[in-house]
This record gives sequence, structure tokens and C-alpha cells, in this order.
Amino acid sequence: MRESWVNRHSLGHYHVGMNVAELGLGCPISHDAPTGPEWVGPEAGDICEIWNGALGQDAHVFVALGHGSTVNHLRTANYGAGGMNASAIMGAKISDSTFSHHPDGWYVGTRRLRRIIKLADLVRAATDPPDLTGAKLTGEAIDAVKAAKWTDSP
Repeated sequence: MRESWVNRHSLGHYHVGMNVAELGLGCPISHDAPTGPEWVGPEAGDICEIWNGALGQDAHVFVALGHGSTVNHLRTANYGAGGMNASAIMGAKISDSTFSHHPDGWYVGTRRLRRIIKLADLVRAATDPPDLTGAKLTGEAIDAVKAAKWTDSP
């Protein structure tokens, strides 16, 4: 993604500490997370933002990987974990967290799920074809990839 709302050095506008804020505030395809009990959760590949603090000071972004190890769990890919684990990619961590409904919405662990960028929407917004080598996509995400029009394609 090379959109203005992506905090990237290669775009000439990287700002330390703005990754989460830019995704939540500047991204036109970011939406409030559903709050109703009938929702089944984010799809694999969806980018999710969680926080509890009134100013979002405890905000965290992760990529949903699908259902977790048990019912009411969500498997997530987390980056910026400070390299506090022995993962192949420094700072990366795969987590299996509780995913539960409360009166005010859905929680991943102890933080409320606030914003979501659906993978299918991200694909539709992309201007270059993605490298999906090894990707396992289903449903709305794979439909979006098949229907996308890339700027460098015929």
C-alpha cells in the first residue's frame, strides 16, 4: 500500500508513533468494529485495532488469523512486540487470545475491538498487485483479489 494514510518512510512521511493513529484516523477504509452479539468476528487477514484508554494510549494493531485454539478465542499476528520472544521475525508474535462479547462491544483479551480494516477492502484500495505466494484466502477476500483492477495491469 502506498496510500497517504500508510505511515511509510518510502512515502516521505514516516512519523514515529503514528502507525496506529494513521490507521484509525486517516484510513478511509477503516470502520468501527461491530458491537452486536450476533457478529462472529474478524475474518482472516483483517487488520484490527484495540484500545481501552480514553485517548487510545493503550492502542494496539494486529492482523486476525482466524479462530483460536478453542471457542471464543482469536488467533492474531502481532508486530511491535518488542522482540520479547524467539520468533523468526524480530518483534513478531502469534497470539491466541480470548474473544468475548461485552455490553459495549467485542474484546480481544482485555482490550475493546474498536476499528477494522477488512482485507477485501484493502485489496480493492491497493494500486499494485499483491504478492500472495503461500496465502490461503477464502470468501470475500479472495473474491476481491479476483475482481481487483491493478494500475500496472492490462
